[in-house]
Amino acid sequence: MHNYDFLNLSAIEFEDLARDLLQKQLNIYLESFTEGKDGGIDLRGSTDKKKSLLVQCKRYKDFKSLKSNLTIEVPKVKKLNPQRYVIVTSVGLTPNNKAELVKMFAPYILSTTDIFGKNDLNNLLGQNNDIEEKYYKLWLSSTTVLKAILQANVKNRSEFLADTITNSIKLFVQNKSVNEAIDILNDNNFIIISGNPGVGKTTLAKMLIFQYMSKGYELVEITKDIEEGNKLFSPDQNQVFYYDDFLGSNFLEDSIAKNEDKRLYSFMERVKIHNNKKLIMTTREYILKQAQQKYEVLGRQDVDLVKHILDLESYTKIAKAEIFYNHLFFSELPEEYITSIVSNKGYYKIINHLNYSPRVIELMTFRLNKQLIPPDKYLDHFLISLTNPSEIWKSAFENQISELSKYILYALLLSNSPISEEGLILSVKGMIAYDSLKFNLLLKRGDFLNSLKELENTFIKITRGVNGENFIQFQNPSVKDFLIYYIEFDNDLIEMIINSMIFFNQLFTIFDPYDRREWSLYSFGSSASSRKIKLNARLRKCIENKIIIDFDKMIIVGYAPENSYNEKLIYINRYYNYSNKDINCFLADKMKNVDITLFEADERETFVSMLKKLQHVLNFNITNFIVSYTNCMSSLSDVRGLIELASIYPEEYATFYDKYGKGMTDLIAVAIDDDVSNVDDTEDDINGLIGEIEDVSNFFEVEMKSVFTYLMEKLEDLENDMSDYADHRLITKSEEALDQKIEDLKIDNMFNSLLK
Repeated sequence: MHNYDFLNLSAIEFEDLARDLLQKQLNIYLESFTEGKDGGIDLRGSTDKKKSLLVQCKRYKDFKSLKSNLTIEVPKVKKLNPQRYVIVTSVGLTPNNKAELVKMFAPYILSTTDIFGKNDLNNLLGQNNDIEEKYYKLWLSSTTVLKAILQANVKNRSEFLADTITNSIKLFVQNKSVNEAIDILNDNNFIIISGNPGVGKTTLAKMLIFQYMSKGYELVEITKDIEEGNKLFSPDQNQVFYYDDFLGSNFLEDSIAKNEDKRLYSFMERVKIHNNKKLIMTTREYILKQAQQKYEVLGRQDVDLVKHILDLESYTKIAKAEIFYNHLFFSELPEEYITSIVSNKGYYKIINHLNYSPRVIELMTFRLNKQLIPPDKYLDHFLISLTNPSEIWKSAFENQISELSKYILYALLLSNSPISEEGLILSVKGMIAYDSLKFNLLLKRGDFLNSLKELENTFIKITRGVNGENFIQFQNPSVKDFLIYYIEFDNDLIEMIINSMIFFNQLFTIFDPYDRREWSLYSFGSSASSRKIKLNARLRKCIENKIIIDFDKMIIVGYAPENSYNEKLIYINRYYNYSNKDINCFLADKMKNVDITLFEADERETFVSMLKKLQHVLNFNITNFIVSYTNCMSSLSDVRGLIELASIYPEEYATFYDKYGKGMTDLIAVAIDDDVSNVDDTEDDINGLIGEIEDVSNFFEVEMKSVFTYLMEKLEDLENDMSDYADHRLITKSEEALDQKIEDLKIDNMFNSLLK
């Protein structure tokens, strides 16, 4: 008979197992009701339409603990008054133990057969192979399998001891990556598990190794080079070879040995033709990229380096919740720490965080320094650790990528959106040219492309546009978060970045020199794009000098140099607070050369707001400007801008109106025509447009009855259409809301159970 250790399952996993087994054994459907302090219900069902059945699942180490807890349940069960009460427990029970429990819960436990102890569950699992296979985490941790693993040969090292195995298994969350990896191994006999730091490469590798060792495979752990595998290769023996971090932790400094690439390829080919051999290797994605560039054999397209890439984005919300729950459940954290997470549903802030990371979760549960972090600050520090993911990226950034790759990441940090390969290389060239005396770097296109390959799928991802051009962006929001924190207090580095900028829109992408908004120091649950680095007086002066000195030379991404003049002024207005006299005079001088007809409608309105802020230092003919402005009016935004001009320069506007006022009605009608014709079919948008046109009508004293009639009719038609659509949309929203509610309820149940 099987001898499974159910204590390696969390309470939730144990309840799921009990549900599956009892549904088969009793031939009924059981509902799950794990709701923390549940009032005595874990599972509920009925043996027929009249008789109620309640099931209580209890995961404990010994009978003393079990009985103590069940004593508390007795009054709850009496209150619920079920027709039948069943207990499922991980504790091994004697006949006397069962008789004692029957007496305790009389008359609700009908007989000792309604008490399922450890031996009973093992018996049921022996009768239900499909359930046994489903819970591979369970059978991997059984004493029989552990004994088989510990008695199996482990060559070279002995890190796969019992405590290592059980700790890894109990924290692991069953997910599709195991089955996908096994499929790859079945097809090819080898696998390379690559991915970002901290996503669980080693944990997945261990799960695979444990499975093969439980089937009698000998483990050969390769530590130095692949020649160890060749020396220990036994043709007739079932063997699983494990080569962790097979390309080294720092490929740039510790390149693999001479001809190692050829020996590695030969060994993979050797394993492929022996079905009793499995080769499992792990590496970081960027190091694999480096190796493929440096070593011809590994880089050849005809070499099939079968990879299984762990991708955090593929983790579902439920999977993230289960990983976090397992760590809390097995962490032995004091109850007050658990409570600080569960209260007010703080766990959602962690599982929904853009920088969600199993490594950070491990650090903040099993390696938590409780002397430094009190319970009431636990959630805050947890979120800080996710928002500032230096633990994940710092070592790789500082030690494992080239200096040129760092420059690429600095340049990418200045871009709010994906940047073209051409734009990125121009930006990197600017940095290297400015910093060449310090680092003596030369940029060659081949080196640049190699660095992109080195960074791809780890720090960055590359997508191809419709015209075949490559666009580069961060692979994960946490990379950008890390870089912002990394450079935040390095004033010399920031000065270099500012002075080397070649694109005008880079000036304010990550910097907030004028404190235009309250950027949160820790933007919980959001990416670094929602916060900026505040600059001291020295660095703010660098930006101001850059604006004045390089205004004409710098370009705006997406604009031809000859068309970016006006856009630069609009861009400055978005971030500048008009506090510097030199900048104000500089802008006023630049605005004299503006051709207002080249602006878009909303930009013309913005330009008017700049006139208001700089009116005391401006020196050009405002009346002529108003004439030019009205000649290119094409939207309601322009009309609002004209009203603003009239308030800023009443005398000049009066002069203009005396001369051109008779044609204002027609100008306004033409200007607002597109806004009226293309208003969005929503009640709020139509009502908003009606309000704005009322303001225009009152200011210019023009009659706009036909416009109002059109909009009111449109509003009435919309109300009729929406009544037909409302029921369908309501049903759809209700279904979506129900799915979300069910998912959230499952997560709530999971974490509330920690407070039992």
